[in-house]
Amino acid sequence: MRREILYSEDAGEAWAAVVEDGEVVEAAVEREGPDPIAGDIFSGLVRRVLPGMQAAFVDIGAEKAVFVHAADVPSGIAPDAPLAGGTRRISDLLREGQRILVQITKEALPDKGARATLHVSLPGRLLVHLPTVSQVALSRRIEDPAQRDCLTELMARVARAGEGWIVRTAGADAAEGDIAAEADSLRRLWAVIARAERELRGPARIHREEEVLGRLLRDLANESLAAVIADGEAAWAHARSRIEALAPAALSKLARHSGPRGTLMEYRQVHAVVDRALRPKIRLPSGGTIVISQTEALVAVDVNTARFVGASTQEETALATDLEAAREIARQIRLRNLGGIIVIDFIDLQEEESRRSVMAALTSELGRDRSRSRILDMSSFGLVQITRRRGSLSLDRVLMEDCPCCRGRGRVRSPQTLAHDIRSALGARPEAERRGGWIVRLNPGVASRLKEEAIRLPGDETHGRVRIIPDQGLPPSRFSIEPAEDDSAGS
Repeated sequence: MRREILYSEDAGEAWAAVVEDGEVVEAAVEREGPDPIAGDIFSGLVRRVLPGMQAAFVDIGAEKAVFVHAADVPSGIAPDAPLAGGTRRISDLLREGQRILVQITKEALPDKGARATLHVSLPGRLLVHLPTVSQVALSRRIEDPAQRDCLTELMARVARAGEGWIVRTAGADAAEGDIAAEADSLRRLWAVIARAERELRGPARIHREEEVLGRLLRDLANESLAAVIADGEAAWAHARSRIEALAPAALSKLARHSGPRGTLMEYRQVHAVVDRALRPKIRLPSGGTIVISQTEALVAVDVNTARFVGASTQEETALATDLEAAREIARQIRLRNLGGIIVIDFIDLQEEESRRSVMAALTSELGRDRSRSRILDMSSFGLVQITRRRGSLSLDRVLMEDCPCCRGRGRVRSPQTLAHDIRSALGARPEAERRGGWIVRLNPGVASRLKEEAIRLPGDETHGRVRIIPDQGLPPSRFSIEPAEDDSAGS
């Protein structure tokens, strides 16, 4: 697999994309602002402890307090706290006014604060340091038993008593000297964070997670990385500094975009791919469709044959569509950065072998994903449930906002409904205002549909003459009413 990282920055906004074998599979944008992002570490003050929720709210100096669940509090913070049903109560672990160190695990949503943990993790390229636990673990993607045994022995020499570590996939083939050097670097970082936390007296950010390019380099700077292409001098200089700090061996892979500044993402079709990823419906090459609906609690994905009728049996048609959809859904999950619970409604398959083929395709494609996910077997109804780690915001949350016209529902009032609303509004006007008739201003598209579909508005006998005027400034579900000039006035 040939992998490229594309990077551009302009006016306080940074764009990055991951291209695998010529296909855009990840896209991210970061904008300057005070909001915490996943990975940031804060010194915070416990403001409220809620035993009924087994949770606490912690002030980190942001607009909203962050949410901390009892499961995210190390037992070592209160070793004598009693157990209740195998767990410790939040009221025995934290108290209001207590100063604690927290790390953001999920970014805030418009109506919900961020989530945080007291289990701090410091990721490097080869290792992840876990200062609050005493355990060494290996990435699940390191599957070879002999390799796992060698890494376990290596970490027994590198780790110190009481330390926690995870060997990342990139560390599987690393030399012991490189692993030991990164462990020392992460220890020094933790010492700086711990010292700052002791010296601070109020809520404040202590450590900021790597920005978007740094995170990609930390995760993807391996033998499959063919190039890092920067758009413009400033982006190139920033990319060079991050590569020197995080992956010096990849410095030879850094290149400038040869076209005019600001054109890299257009030239490589990133913006076009992102534009399609912001739409709910994706058309498959065969003619089938995928509809993706993102809600507060979960993401629902519906697969349809649509125009694809196949050339043989119904089972073969459904299987062909589901296989095509499985690969595209996995790509869209990565591209849109969808997280939490994802439910896919595949087209019903009767044969077990067909179901296994679809599951194999979905699992294989998600195997390229950097975020951890868990896939449950397909149910008898054709439903597949996926849980994917959600830390940073989805592409939709970053680039879009609720529609002020439809109030975030994604739907607008039909012309028939608007006609009813207009009749009701006119009927509520005082009779004295009706002599000259009315002017109703509507979005041009809606006005045209009223005429084309012969949708009836009030007649002269009830409300006076009604004249429709198209108004480009009005959204599709709004209208305005104003009295028309009374032609008989003054005559």
